[in-house]
Amino acid sequence: MRRKLFVLGGLCALICGSFSHTSVLTKASGSYTPFVFEPASPQDDHAITITPWGPTQEMVDAARARVLRYPAVKELLKGSEHRIISFQLIESPHTGDPQPADSFRATLFDYTHNRGFICSGRLDGVDLEISTLIDQPDSDSEEFDAAVAIVARDPELGQGLRNGGLSPYRPMPPLVFGDSPVGKVNRTVAVGLMPKGIKYENQIVGVDMIAKRVLRFPGNAHAGAVASPAVCGLPGAGQSTTARGVAGSFNVIVTRNGVEIWNFIVVRPSASSGNSGKGSAVELLNVNYRGKRVLTRAHVPILNVVYNGNACGPYRDWQYQEGMFTANGTDVAPGIRMCTAPPQTILESGTDTGNFKGVAVYDNKDEITLVSELEAGWYRYISRWTLTDSGIIKPRFGFGAASNGCVCNIHTHHVYWRLDFDINTAAHNVVTDNMPGGDQLVKTESMRPRIDRLNQTWTISNTVSGESVVLRPGPWDSNYDKYGKGDVWVLVNKSPSEFEDGVGCVGPGGCSTPINITPFVSGELTNDADIVVWYGAHFNHVNGNVACGTSAGPDIEIKHW
Repeated sequence: MRRKLFVLGGLCALICGSFSHTSVLTKASGSYTPFVFEPASPQDDHAITITPWGPTQEMVDAARARVLRYPAVKELLKGSEHRIISFQLIESPHTGDPQPADSFRATLFDYTHNRGFICSGRLDGVDLEISTLIDQPDSDSEEFDAAVAIVARDPELGQGLRNGGLSPYRPMPPLVFGDSPVGKVNRTVAVGLMPKGIKYENQIVGVDMIAKRVLRFPGNAHAGAVASPAVCGLPGAGQSTTARGVAGSFNVIVTRNGVEIWNFIVVRPSASSGNSGKGSAVELLNVNYRGKRVLTRAHVPILNVVYNGNACGPYRDWQYQEGMFTANGTDVAPGIRMCTAPPQTILESGTDTGNFKGVAVYDNKDEITLVSELEAGWYRYISRWTLTDSGIIKPRFGFGAASNGCVCNIHTHHVYWRLDFDINTAAHNVVTDNMPGGDQLVKTESMRPRIDRLNQTWTISNTVSGESVVLRPGPWDSNYDKYGKGDVWVLVNKSPSEFEDGVGCVGPGGCSTPINITPFVSGELTNDADIVVWYGAHFNHVNGNVACGTSAGPDIEIKHW
């Protein structure tokens, strides 16, 4: 691709010779102007405008650095070895449309005293509240790397790391004793070691971050995991990932011939919402089609996996850790890349390597696709949204894995979308369960099973203005089982208290990993109300490779507009 770079004072114009769009990036005083991709001619692709929405990365970085400078925090951590494990952007409570995050929640761990703290405050530095950390927080990439460094000093295993006989990988669950409260046991990070040859065995060790020592386990793995000689999945690349604490919300406007088709906010996974800190994959906010509201929030707050015979797990996975995949094109903002060809995730490329992490945007003539690849231990998840000019939204989730012993066993991934439908307006919405035997109005909060998988749909409509959409199951969505709990829930909107069920653990042990939104079903009237639909898909995975390239998820078809 020919590329020309012009630098004019504070203005940088990046023009790709073989790309039909032009992108212009300007930065001044920590803010960005819109990135506009104009078609070469009216018959060509869409015009797409991408504008950063919410706090800049400079604001986030400044707030994160400020946490450790607060006098009260400095006093608590004085003379200790410590780190910030998680830095999550938080929306302040509000009514109406989602607003940019203006607050944060930082999780700190003090290794010297085996204790942790949660620091909550505003990005502008006005307030700070400190509370004691009770539950073990998930391990981030920085802490994992620190654990690997301790393994490298082990008399036996260290040599294997140094000579290339062992390669570290992130296992599930990520912690040993993860279901024990902070301070009851030493914080212990799990590190997988994959052999390259016959001298070593595949094994998962525990790294005591307090005593700085390595723990070995009978059977070469801690509870809930398997480290067997036989492995499934693609070779892990060990590339860097994105943790919490990234500014990543953007307003996307799609037009053709000057007519607006789509207008929405996209939030990259590392900045996505979630009360328990697990994130919610690629998140869409304030989704409007041809000038009218369809969805006010659409995300995946709950993701879990269960194995036949409990061979491993079960696990409650997280959806914020962005991994690398191949996306060729132009970076229009940090973590947003406009692609010149369809992005290649692990499902398409058959490799765990890549050149980009974040959200890739691809314009395919009559539709646009947004995609990100996520990591949770050895799992690789694909979060994808496709929006067509004709008015169809296609949420999809794909499933893969890097090499490990667990995923050779049959297992089922359960993914749950939370869809806050506001068809034209937030109020006056109703859901109809459409089945071959006749339509049923959903009058009260309830779980609705997919009795007739592909012939059953749900219509969400506005009782006053008449607009409607149809929620249509996908061919790979299957039906719920004892662990999966349900297929479709129709609820009255109670944002943000019911964003997800609050399960913060990964499991297993004393952790309950199935979805637990049954308490949300309180019998309230859903006729002519503000509606939220939870949609569950249940994907049976026979091995950890690429799941035959298939993805789960429904279609949301706009019918009357």
